[in-house]
Amino acid sequence: FAAELGFEIEPATAGAIRDLAPRAAQVSGERVAAELERILTSPPDGRRRGLELADRLGLVSVLLPEVHAMHGVLQGLPHHPEGDVFTHTLLCVGHLREPTFELALGALLHDAGKPVTAGVREGRRTFYGHERIGEDLARRVCSRLALSTARSRRVVWLVRSHMKLVSFDEMREARLKRLFAEDGFEELAELWRADALASGGTAEAYEDLMGRYRALGREQVRPRPLVTGEDLIAMGLQPGPAFRDILEQVYDAQLEGRAAAKEEALALARRIAASGKPQP
Repeated sequence: FAAELGFEIEPATAGAIRDLAPRAAQVSGERVAAELERILTSPPDGRRRGLELADRLGLVSVLLPEVHAMHGVLQGLPHHPEGDVFTHTLLCVGHLREPTFELALGALLHDAGKPVTAGVREGRRTFYGHERIGEDLARRVCSRLALSTARSRRVVWLVRSHMKLVSFDEMREARLKRLFAEDGFEELAELWRADALASGGTAEAYEDLMGRYRALGREQVRPRPLVTGEDLIAMGLQPGPAFRDILEQVYDAQLEGRAAAKEEALALARRIAASGKPQP
């Protein structure tokens, strides 16, 4: 209620909670997840207030040590004028618009890998590979919260993928369309938007991205493949590891408009199979 309605906790009660915080580790993952969901899906001010309150009461360090570890991890100017990773994360969660629990939890954990990967190179703070480390940490958190497989996969995917849209305007069309075709793409885009706003940026790039996304019909984003495994077998190829490579290369060409018809796609498949090398 303190988070959702803005109530203050009476000092003696707050002190008792703080003293008993270590015992929160004994609470079931399902119960913790339910309470966390109430906080993370509350109105924006409630999300931040709830997380800050839980942190002050010592509950975050016990229940979400991966988040507590973000305290004091500086990110450096000019990309992050807002402060340390913890502050950035709370801002990011607050900028989400009517998030699902999975999206909000993904935002809460999207930079969980930064404390582990923090370094300095040529005078600049770096966090190389933080999304991969964060993926493992997010998986651990989801397991501890006893989330369903579907929910866990979405959270972990969001954390792993949250950097993919940074240079979307430089992506090959096929790669961008594959991202568009992901079931969680719109949530990933919303996380990217909130991440940018939490870093003092704007939503301009997000609007450009979503303009491209909306301009494409579903048939353009995820068209039916022109070439299938059955086609490759009919060409005399034996099923094996090369099958997937050929099909992916041909599908990329289809997404990019380099193979617009079945015969063009089959001809490309034959060339790839004959050469054993990727085709431009």
